[in-house]
Amino acid sequence: MGKLSRDKGKRFEREVARRIREELGVDVQRGHQSRSGKDASDITGASWPFWTECKVGQRPNIIAAIKQAKRDTDGRPVLVVSKRDREETLVTMEWSTFSELLQGVARVWAALAESERETLEEGVEDDA
Repeated sequence: MGKLSRDKGKRFEREVARRIREELGVDVQRGHQSRSGKDASDITGASWPFWTECKVGQRPNIIAAIKQAKRDTDGRPVLVVSKRDREETLVTMEWSTFSELLQGVARVWAALAESERETLEEGVEDDA
């Protein structure tokens, strides 16, 4: 891989880390890589639950990135953040990870709905 491609990849990793910090409020940074890429996930942070591979270019190979992440992970579920030149950023994960993530979201939604219902019921009792 040439220096321009490596630099482009580093810029994309920094952009992904910045977006996670700003949009999701999770303290992450770009991971430190050796030439083999086995030193760390591309995105690291104490509370970041995913082994993350970032790929950018004309044709990022998402399947190869998933395989690389599965090979290198320290046990965390894998996530690939990819972006074709001048297109939207995509996130790819295995179905089992997606399912667990949505089950967690559903539990939060259910708890919020219950809390809202209790708040509404308290308001009705206060009015009586």
